[in-house]
Formats: sequence, structure tokens, C-alpha cells
Amino acid sequence: MSSHLSIKINLLGGGDGRRPAGRGPGAEGRPGQRAAAGTPHPGPTCCRGNGAGPAALGQRRGARRGLRGVREELPRGRRGRVGASRGRHRGAGGARLAAGPVTRRVSLDPFCIGAAGHQRAPTLSRPSRSEFPCEKRDDHLEWPEYFMAVAFLSAQRGKDPNSQVGACVVNAENKIVGTGYNGMPNGCSDDLLPWRRTADSILDTKYPYVCHAELNAVMNKNSADVKGCTMYVALFLCNECAKLIIQAGIKEVIFMSDKYHDSSETTAARLVFETAGVSFGKFTPKCSQIVIDFDSVHSRPSQKLQ
Repeated sequence: MSSHLSIKINLLGGGDGRRPAGRGPGAEGRPGQRAAAGTPHPGPTCCRGNGAGPAALGQRRGARRGLRGVREELPRGRRGRVGASRGRHRGAGGARLAAGPVTRRVSLDPFCIGAAGHQRAPTLSRPSRSEFPCEKRDDHLEWPEYFMAVAFLSAQRGKDPNSQVGACVVNAENKIVGTGYNGMPNGCSDDLLPWRRTADSILDTKYPYVCHAELNAVMNKNSADVKGCTMYVALFLCNECAKLIIQAGIKEVIFMSDKYHDSSETTAARLVFETAGVSFGKFTPKCSQIVIDFDSVHSRPSQKLQ
């Protein structure tokens, strides 16, 4: 049965809607009072002086039994309201009952019943559970892809027009404790110091001034130390950053590119790592791109890995 199913209750059960002759307002007097002189006595009256015969009495009794059945279906505390509505329609001496069939619509939904049994506006229903996915996503980022993506995203903060490098330091609980990118030292203007790679004098290049991403990630740590942590970095490190990582206590380095593999700086870095027991390895991604779409929050989740 629908929760908003309505039942029609006819409180009279029949009739043509007209008042019986001589029963208008002011003409009936008190209940049980005899008719005026000269008016034929209609015989025994029923149901508190309504002047109706036994058939009408049976109809009214049937209507009352139907109303009691509906009251039993209603929650406790709502029954008095329906009873009050029925009493008002009986009136004094049953005058309103004689006016014709009166219909009330009673909802079986207790949340849609207001005062005197009238329906209130329907409430908003919760969406069914079938409208929500019941299984987790299978295209989420794995931890390594996530940390390497953070390193690449941090690199976008760099001002270097030639290369942007980022680094991300992660502890044993897969919590990021430091990020960094290559840039000038704090307090040094990015507009005054040079960004060129070659010049007649090394002082006119960026190399004497730029702080590497690995250095900034360690210095930007939000924990007491980075001992036992892992560093995700875009490029394999130089010898200076390798020494810093060893001194900081980082135990593993995961890099994306080793394009300067044959340089003296990276060769020295591998040597000191092997000597100090710091493991390092090349990152093999499961996807070639990770798309950040700011408009995706306004639509349904979709595949982000490409």
C-alpha cells in the first residue's frame, strides 16, 4: 500500500444534499422537542433528534465504524484530531449531518497529517541507497604516483625559465613532511639575480645562487626531523644535495629522470649514496599523465588517469 494512499469517508453515507423539510436552522429547537401544533408527528426519532429513520441511522453507524477503523490505523496522539473533526460535523442536533454527504480525505502517512486530519505539503524524501555507488573507485592514485605528482606540482612554483624541479619528503606513515622547488634564497629578489645557464663568468649564471628543490624540501620540513623518510624528486640529485640527504637521515630517494647520469655531480652522488647505505631508484609510473581539472568538482567523478 502506498504511504500516501487516501481513504474517502462519507460521514452520511447517502442523500441528495438537501435539508429535510422543517429542519432548517431555528426550526428544529432542542433535541427531542416535539414538532409544532398541526404538524404530523414523524414517528420515533433516531440519533439525537435528527428526525431520520432507521435506514439513516444505520448509515451513520456505518460511517462511524469506518472512522474508527481509520483511527486505529493512525498513530497514537493523532486520533483525537480526527475525532474532533467528526464531532464538529455532527453539530447540535445533527444539523450539519443533514446537509448532505460530507467527505474527508485521511492520509495513512502520519507525516502528512496535520490538524483535524488535513494533509500537509509532502516532505522531501531521501534518495534511495541504490542511487549511490556501492563500490570504491578503482582509478584512484596510488601512493607513489601521488607523492611524485606532488613533487611535479611543487615544481610549478619555480621561477627558473629553463628547468622546474620539485621534491617531496614522505615519512613511514605516508605523510608528507616537506616539499620544495628550485629557487633563489629567501630574501633574494628573483628579478635581480641571474637565471641564465651560461655566461662568461659563472657569477653571471644561476648556479652559484639557486637553492635546489631537495635542499628546500628538507629545510621546509614540518616535523622535528626527516630521519628514515623517503624523498620523491623529478631529477636525480647532484653531489651537494646527496650530502645533505645523508646528513638529514633520509634513507631512500626515488627519482623520475636521470638525464645527467654521466655528469661528475651525479656520479659522485651515486657513490656517496652507496657508501652511506641510502637506496635510490628510478620511478616507473603507471600512467603518463595526471590531469587536474578544477571543473571536475561540478560534475560526476570521471577517469583522471591517462
